[in-house]
Amino acid sequence: MKNSRLILNGNSKIGLGSALSLEENATLELGSSTYICAGATIRVAHKVSIGDQCAISWNVTIMDSDFHEYTLEDGTVPLKTKEVVIGNNVWIGNNVLILKGVTIGDNAIVAAGSVVTKNVPEGTVVAGNPAKIIKNGVKPINPKF
Repeated sequence: MKNSRLILNGNSKIGLGSALSLEENATLELGSSTYICAGATIRVAHKVSIGDQCAISWNVTIMDSDFHEYTLEDGTVPLKTKEVVIGNNVWIGNNVLILKGVTIGDNAIVAAGSVVTKNVPEGTVVAGNPAKIIKNGVKPINPKF
């Protein structure tokens, strides 16, 4: 799209069959040594940032927008877009959905099948729908996969 930016820092890889969709003036930034497996979908209306040394499994969907507009009963229009930030050395399991406005801290793990609707603190494991913290104090043994 017009004025959109895809920023690849270093040696990142995007698997076959992945779909990257950027709206006008949108930015998608991938950190160094990040790997996105096949079948991932990243839809960007404003901005999605993914840090260094992240592992994103297959069939993961990341969206920074509702991608449709609607009006509430009181006449207000909810915020359509909100940035998604994924920190460094984050592991995201297969079939995960990450929604607008989420920040995932460094060294976090998102279990397979989770729906992430709220921020994930650094060094935690989250799982479920909606995703909830199931473990704290996670530290990488070898942060480079």
